[in-house]
Order: sequence, then structure tokens, then C-alpha cells
Amino acid sequence: MKRQFVQLIALLFFAVISINSYAQSNGSFESLTGTNYGSAFASGQVTDWKQSHGTPSIFGGAPGEGLRSAWMWSYHGRGEGIVQNYTFTPGTVYTVNFWVKTNNPDGKFYVQAANGVPNGTSSASTFPSVSSKQTIFSNGLVYNNWKYISVTFTPSTSYAQLWIYPYLAGAPTNGQAEVQVDGIKITACTPMSIAVPNYSFEERKGTDRVRPFSSGLVYGWAQSHGTPSMFGGAPGQGSNSAWMWSYYGRGEGIVTNVNFVAGKTYKVKFWVRTSNPDGAFYVKAANGVPSGTTTSVVIPSVNSQQTIFTDGLNYPKWVEKTVVFTASANFSQLWIYPLLKTAPNNGQAELQVDAIRIETVCGRVPLPIGEEILPIKKTKLTNAQKTLDVKVYPNPTTNQVNVKLADHVEKAEVVLYDMMTGKKVGSFTATQSNNTWMVPASVKAGTYQMVVIDPTTNTRKTTRLVINKK
Repeated sequence: MKRQFVQLIALLFFAVISINSYAQSNGSFESLTGTNYGSAFASGQVTDWKQSHGTPSIFGGAPGEGLRSAWMWSYHGRGEGIVQNYTFTPGTVYTVNFWVKTNNPDGKFYVQAANGVPNGTSSASTFPSVSSKQTIFSNGLVYNNWKYISVTFTPSTSYAQLWIYPYLAGAPTNGQAEVQVDGIKITACTPMSIAVPNYSFEERKGTDRVRPFSSGLVYGWAQSHGTPSMFGGAPGQGSNSAWMWSYYGRGEGIVTNVNFVAGKTYKVKFWVRTSNPDGAFYVKAANGVPSGTTTSVVIPSVNSQQTIFTDGLNYPKWVEKTVVFTASANFSQLWIYPLLKTAPNNGQAELQVDAIRIETVCGRVPLPIGEEILPIKKTKLTNAQKTLDVKVYPNPTTNQVNVKLADHVEKAEVVLYDMMTGKKVGSFTATQSNNTWMVPASVKAGTYQMVVIDPTTNTRKTTRLVINKK
């Protein structure tokens, strides 16, 4: 028994060593065991990193990342590269962040997941052959100043290494290709399904299709108002769907228990069909929605709510919709209903929904890759400069945003990015006397990333802005 226990401890010990050896570490290259900066990697002096080829060097660091970075060159298909053991698992979503700086417009640089990269075995400048690789990020050598890159990557197979290098195939027109990298950070996340009770409405008791929700016959669902019905299902989604109507601000709706966590991003899929171009329908995260307690056709007031998706009733045929949203608060309910506020010109507003599925989305949606969100000066930022003193309110908002600057800040550039696509959707200049911005009509309801930049000190504040439009 004692021997088995010792063996178990030994196995656990080696398992921990194995796990640690494949974790991303020393991403800022600050951990060194010597002072031979010219060939630090080939000399085995950079903790957890080795050269893949050549003799990469240690150079000055990126803003806020310490004193050191990795420096490499390439031309005529030769050069230098660095490699670290890191386990990439297929199906897992990785967010890879790093700083990059170059001094030559020729060639490209690569950040790759790979297998079989020589790990400290050769200092020859010949570009090595590897077993397999997949590009995480690649771009031309167009970064004259330090730039911060954030990219989301899902491996197609298992990889055991993180590999970084520049590459210039031909003779150097503008000098050899050179690249510096620093502040490498990797986070891993696996999307998780969020349980939606009876997501396609197939589990029910009895044969009443006229008032099954208010009769308590639909497992996991109840009416929020009115008496929703059962109808035929979406293609390939079974025999049942939920059917609701609305006009004059009255109608029907359905509700179930689903937990949404503030700050988390979710992907919501559902099938929808309508029969009236008037009005709109809503899919919402909410709190305090009446669940099976009333059959009144008046749309109820609720404690809090956030629109996940809304659109006009313009789906005469079944369509599957997918939407990504970030919860602005903690919610415990999923609420769906149509709304026609006026008299029906083309008949009452009617809505069918089916096959509602939800899963978490890994990582944040980054800013456009390659866009310089902070024009960095060559002077090192102090701790006091790293965050801009600014207040953004109200948040959530409906039609305007106030950007209150600290007294010592004369003006700031404000840019709004779509969290789903990374595209810039609006911008304005905030000053001490003019700090109110009217949200453009083209900006739809949703969660956005707002970046506020002081052009004088090169400091910024990044915040999420929730826009709720009715």
C-alpha cells in the first residue's frame, strides 16, 4: 500500500511538471539566467524559451512590459526564431496577446502553433522544417512603433509549441527583416452550452395546443402574459414551436429560467417565423418577469432587462438567427414576445420561435487587428500614465453619452467599436466644455467597446458601453 502511494505521488509530481512545461510563461522575457543578450536564447539563458533557429537576441521592452523583448532577423530564407512549449488543444479558443515592433517594410512575421520545431538544438540560421503548424497571426513588418495585438485562435489539431519568427525569402531591399515581440500572454477557454429547458418545445403534457403554456403543459416554460399557443415546428426541429400575437401594445409572451452572468458573452441561436410586417419581436435577458402567474394580455413591467435580439416581423419563412451579446448585469430569465403598439394595419403581429440554444463565447471581441489604438511615444510610460482619468455615463444609455474628463485633460479622442465585428462605428472629440455625444442612429442596441485616448499623454481608458434602444 505504501509503495502504491509513493508511486501515485511520483506520477502526480511528473504530471505537474508536464503541465507546467506546457504552460505559457515568461512572456515579457524578464526572467534571465545570464547577461549574454546577443545570443541569450541559444545560450539557454531565457527561462522557458529556446531558439528554433539562429541566435535570437534580447532587446529593449515594450511599454509596461519591463526592460526586455525578443529580437530576430531574416533574409534569403534564413534568420532567427524563438519557440516555447505550449499545449494547444483542438476545440479550445485561445486569446493570444502580444506587443510587436519592426523596422523594415519587407518580409513578414509569424506567430504559430506548431509541432516538431527544433527546440534549442541548432543555432544555424537555416529555416527549419517542422511536423505541422497553424498560423495564429501573421502580418507584414509594418509596425515602426510598438503595437499591441490581440487575436482569437482555435487550433484545428493538437499542437505542443508556440513558434515566433520573421521571414524574408529574398534579398533585403530595405535591409534585413527585423522584429521585436514582447508581453506575450495566452488565455484558453472552452465554449460551454447553457441549458435552455425544453429548447424546442417537444416536451409537453396533454394535447391542448391552444393554451398549453398557461395550462402548465410545456415543460420548463410558462407564459409571461396572455395565453401563448403551440404551432408546427421549424425545419428539423420537431413538431412544436411557440406561437404568440400582439396589437395595441397587448399580446402574449413566453419565459423560462436561464442564468446570464454580467460581463460574460453568449451566442444565442433560434429559429423564427412571422406572419405580419408590422411590429417587432424581442428576445431578452431579464429579471422579475411573471412566470405563469397571469394570463393578462398587458405586457408586464419587469425589474431589469437587456435586449439580446430584436427585429421587425419580416420572416414569412422559417429562418435560423444567431446573435452574440454580452450581459450587462446578472439575469435569471429568457423572455420572448412580439410587440405591435398600434392598431393592426395588416392583421395582428404574430411570432413563432423554436429550437433556442445558448452557449458561452470565449474571449472578448478584439479591436481590429493591426489598428493602433494607442499611439505610443518612445518614452516609457509611468504607472500613473497607464490609465486615463475619465468618467463615462450613463451606462447603460439610450441616446447619449457623457465623457467627463479630469481637470488636467484638455481633450480626448473617443472611439466606439462593435464588440461583435471589431469595426469602428463612431467617434468624437471630447473637451472640457463639450463632452456630450449623441449616439448615431446607425448604432444599434448592443454592447460596444469605447476607447478614450488623451493625445497629449498617450494614455487611455477602455470600457464597455451598453446601448439600449427601444
